[in-house]
Amino acid sequence: PVNSISSGDIVGIFAGGKSLVADKLLSGIVTKSSELIISVAFEEIPENIDITGHNGALQLVKLANDVTYRRLKRALEDLHTFQNGRCSHLIDVLFNASP
Repeated sequence: PVNSISSGDIVGIFAGGKSLVADKLLSGIVTKSSELIISVAFEEIPENIDITGHNGALQLVKLANDVTYRRLKRALEDLHTFQNGRCSHLIDVLFNASP
């Protein structure tokens, strides 16, 4: 694929060529992604946002969100509790610790 952005990803739109932290214009959820087009749905677009005044250069960046982080962390913690149980061999195989 041309990019790693897919449907359901949370993305931020930033002013091109500037700091990613300070200049986020909008964030939204990707509804469709192909080699040529990425469609993003926004909950709300503030009236004072100007996406045309950046010499046509904008950056689309995949963002991590807190919900995804918490789910992944909990899954890893759950796997850790099974480390000495009946699933220990499966966990070793999944993490390439055992053939």
